[in-house]
Amino acid sequence: MDNIKLPISHRNSISIYATKTEENLSDEEKDFLLIERVEKEVLAESGVSLEDLINPSRVINLSRDVVRLTQQLEDTSSASEKNELSAKIEKKTKDLNIEKRAVFRGWLKNLFIGQSVLAGAASILMVYDAVPNTSLPLAVRVLGFWMWWLFIIPSLRARKPSAQEKEALNWAFLASPLVSVSLPSVTRDTVIIWWANAAVVLACYVWAFNRPTVPDSGEGRPAEEEKEGGGVPKVLRQAWKALDYGSGQERGLRK
Repeated sequence: MDNIKLPISHRNSISIYATKTEENLSDEEKDFLLIERVEKEVLAESGVSLEDLINPSRVINLSRDVVRLTQQLEDTSSASEKNELSAKIEKKTKDLNIEKRAVFRGWLKNLFIGQSVLAGAASILMVYDAVPNTSLPLAVRVLGFWMWWLFIIPSLRARKPSAQEKEALNWAFLASPLVSVSLPSVTRDTVIIWWANAAVVLACYVWAFNRPTVPDSGEGRPAEEEKEGGGVPKVLRQAWKALDYGSGQERGLRK
């Protein structure tokens, strides 16, 4: 069995390599090699990184399916099974080629930014009851401060921001509903609650952009992630993974 070079870390400018035989690779290491190969293919075919695709996780999942089905095709001796597997591989490959060319364009990012701005403007009108010639019911004004969690923060996250901004929005997405649920027991002023949400989001940005840089552990993730929980409760990490579905981060795609 030929030896292969396995990049352990691709977050640093200089990768660390370990030499292993393919049969000794763990499933995680094989998956890492698959992701790295797909990243190179996307860059060669579309001229962008895997992260810049609309749905990088689907690209990875389809690539896994093609590898799995190809292995099954090689292992089977049944003609009918070979025909069935070949058809599946052809369909998966066609879908994969389409997804590889679905690039997250700049205009789409601007669309999400515009959506968050419009949602923010609408929410201000709602909480201030500033719609001309109309007295908004309390339920609509309450919806105004919930717009932070429902539309503003998700729209900002959807445009695939930088790692620091994304971390800020992760925490903001989790903190905003706590503010919106708890403050009404203190005040019924929707304006105060709206600005409290704004203050929380701003605080998350300040924290994320000023926190110390975490050194890499040498195995493709920050040293703090090497520890159980990485200093972040498991339920929060699971929530972030749910938020990241479709972005590629839940599949080990990190910059």
